[in-house]
Amino acid sequence: MRRVSAALVALCCAANLTHAVAASPPRPLDRLGQAQGDVGTLAGAVPSSSTARRRLNAAALGLANATLPAPWIDPGHVVAPAYGLSAFERSRTVLRDLERVSSPAVPAGRGAAPGDR
Repeated sequence: MRRVSAALVALCCAANLTHAVAASPPRPLDRLGQAQGDVGTLAGAVPSSSTARRRLNAAALGLANATLPAPWIDPGHVVAPAYGLSAFERSRTVLRDLERVSSPAVPAGRGAAPGDR
């Protein structure tokens, strides 16, 4: 469970961070959208009646909420402080949801390793 949780945490953290060494760093809003798609794909790979699927779907919904236009000035900058804080809090909620997904529930090879994102 810890490996999958760590991989999923890394996936969402990558959505919130930019790489300083990259010539054109990925924009946080774009990465959150990508993470939402990845979590949705992962949810589709687990049995529909499972707790893991419900939690993954909840995480995908949380990511969708974090990418709503109101908290963002543009894809690289959140509005400060109240709306930006709401985007951060929504992302944090997603991480909590993902931490509760058990590793046996995720098909082999479907979770990202921490260094993959």
